[in-house]
Amino acid sequence: MNGVHRGGQTECGAASYRRDRNSRLPSLVQALASAWQEIASRHPDLPPVLIGIGPSSRATAKRRCHAHFAPAAWSPVGPNASAALKASSRALEEAIARRDLDALSDLLATSAGLLIGEALQLSHDAHRIRAEVLVTADGLAGSAVDVLGLLLHEAGHTLASERGVKDASRQGRYHNRHFKTIAEELGLDVAQDPPFGWTATTVPTATAARYTDALATLGHELSSARGEFALSRRPRIVRSQTCLCGEHVRSGRARVAPLAVLCTACGQSAWTA
Repeated sequence: MNGVHRGGQTECGAASYRRDRNSRLPSLVQALASAWQEIASRHPDLPPVLIGIGPSSRATAKRRCHAHFAPAAWSPVGPNASAALKASSRALEEAIARRDLDALSDLLATSAGLLIGEALQLSHDAHRIRAEVLVTADGLAGSAVDVLGLLLHEAGHTLASERGVKDASRQGRYHNRHFKTIAEELGLDVAQDPPFGWTATTVPTATAARYTDALATLGHELSSARGEFALSRRPRIVRSQTCLCGEHVRSGRARVAPLAVLCTACGQSAWTA
């Protein structure tokens, strides 16, 4: 029993799915999150992430993208503070246009207070900054063991990031010996895949045997969700996401919207773009 993952950054396109009440993708992303939590139970320094289903590779891509890791991709932010900052910015523009110096002085002080308050809140909530782990539609075309291998591979990158270890270069394509060491710690067999370094990872039978429950759940959900993916020419771009539990996160740059995503910290709430 084994699964192989070959890393390397590629072009990713977009994907869509039938957004109906019978969709199995929410259950599938829950299964991915549960598997991640089981990995974390065996490796306590593995942090929570936003985990989800990402877009498939473009048809013209030279190398298929099966999974993706982005460190510190999402940070918490208070929606009310952001709304107040936007309102203050608009008021500043209006005061400048009117040349109202008295109002401008008050508004500058208010804006500065809001900015300082939000900066302090973000500093306080630094532990809630989340990395992003996406398994693409291409990756989900494999078996449950293949998908577990993808999660373990990305867990290797996540642990390296958490420990401050540089495990990859060339925009994430080349995997060095530091990655090999961490991947082996997670129970993967690692081989070289020139010119991408130690990027070919395999799930050996002994490791798969430790995740029988996760594999059973993944196998069931993968089988149920087959056929829900379709290529789309226009990826949806987002900068923020809101959890059903009320948590709100934003990204420092525009990102392709995941199909479905879940926070492994709470383990229950679905995130929507």
